[in-house]
Amino acid sequence: MGIVSIVFIALIVGVIIGGAIAMGVREDARKNKTGVSNPKESAKNTIMEILNSKAASEGEEKRITNNDVEKAIGVSDATATRYLDELEEEGKIEQVGKSGRHVYYKKK
Repeated sequence: MGIVSIVFIALIVGVIIGGAIAMGVREDARKNKTGVSNPKESAKNTIMEILNSKAASEGEEKRITNNDVEKAIGVSDATATRYLDELEEEGKIEQVGKSGRHVYYKKK
């Protein structure tokens, strides 16, 4: 084997190893502090964390609105609604109000 062949093989091995390392770094970057790599689940976890940490005035329940979700997660109105609907289907929250500005969600 000549020096050119050895250099070529070393180059290929380096590219393979570098690619594997880069893929691992990207996966780690996608994970949030809870270790969830699915963006939807991460967003839903964030909604629940916000709802759990929101300070309610004395005698009031903790609540979150669609607009709160839009701002906190940086998603569209439709996406915020979808996440809230999914959490409601999972039995984690319940909607108060039918439609409009006065709709909010609270923990079950």
